[in-house]
Amino acid sequence: MALVVAILPRVIIGILPYFFVKGFNRLITLKKIKEKTSLFLTGLVTTIIHTFLVMGAIAVVFYDAYAQAIDVSSVSGVIVAVFTVFLSNGIGEAIVAAFIVMTVVPPLLKISDQSKSK
Repeated sequence: MALVVAILPRVIIGILPYFFVKGFNRLITLKKIKEKTSLFLTGLVTTIIHTFLVMGAIAVVFYDAYAQAIDVSSVSGVIVAVFTVFLSNGIGEAIVAAFIVMTVVPPLLKISDQSKSK
């Protein structure tokens, strides 16, 4: 089960960004800010989903061990702990990832377009 927690969210996240970029590009009509904004939003949303999937999977699959590690005895205690980690680490991580995606991907797209045209 640990492999499911480790691999499944990463496989899902490997597929979703393509659809997010396409969707955000359709929603954003200003050509000048379209690419960077859609990349920023894609990085933000994708990272939030990934964090939610990983933390949720940990809470479900390793409930007993997680509850023991944080010293709680109820489902609500585990949910609060997972939500706290999600808010304290996940949101900051998502913002950083969004900026990284927004700055790293455009040059990679240019290189990719150049190699396609050859």
